Amino acid sequence: MVTEPMGRWLLAARAAALLAALVAGGCATSMTTADFVNSRVKRDPNFMKTIQAADRAQEAFNMNADTPIKELKNPQRREKLKELVNRSRDAYRQASSYQQTLGSSTLPTHSDAENVDLSDYDKPEASRVPIPGTNVFFRVTATQEQVIIQSVESERGRPILVFSGTLTPTINPDFRPFLVGDQIEVIGDAIEELRRGDEAPAENGSTEAECSKDADCKGDRICDDDRRCTHPKERRKKSRASACTKDTDCKGDRICADGACVNPG
Repeated sequence: MVTEPMGRWLLAARAAALLAALVAGGCATSMTTADFVNSRVKRDPNFMKTIQAADRAQEAFNMNADTPIKELKNPQRREKLKELVNRSRDAYRQASSYQQTLGSSTLPTHSDAENVDLSDYDKPEASRVPIPGTNVFFRVTATQEQVIIQSVESERGRPILVFSGTLTPTINPDFRPFLVGDQIEVIGDAIEELRRGDEAPAENGSTEAECSKDADCKGDRICDDDRRCTHPKERRKKSRASACTKDTDCKGDRICADGACVNPG
């Protein structure tokens, strides 16, 4: 015979078990991978500032890639690119000053806070998640148990930011000049700032001499001590570094004159 107190305890235990079963099973919310990821990341507005900076960086990156060098020398075109680059750098610097609250690149689908069944986790298109209000995407790995955010990609599929397990971003070197301004030398020329000058170093890293005298260089560039065409401001910097007291201090057949290495004659 079951006493009244024991009967109440059994009813409560059965109710708790039924509630747990409902939470673990039939009451799960069905969502696409994209909807689930975006619903989670938007809870951290500081993290979204980083995403918005990446979106601005890809706009500048794509403009730089699409614009022929001759057009980029046009003052208006150059100023537009400078504006985009400065805007993306400002956005990333500001975003970096905030503490993120999301905390992890792994987003569990079943937890105390939520219970979600992903309707498309096994489909190839689910691994690239569009981010509303931007032209960038999350690259993710999804299972029915969790989604891991791996990176932010440009609309052309290039990674911009790659995330650690704690969502700490690492910038793709190709995008770094567009996000971090103190990593490249600024000498007042947008083409130089973005390393797109006519005299840019060869892709194979060749150190073959470009010039033997100033007349061999284009525009207002001059032949520096390393026989490379360079901006006059850079020549002055290098001249200080190439001071000499005798001819043997200089490279090649250059000679020492008035404390600096110069071409003979």
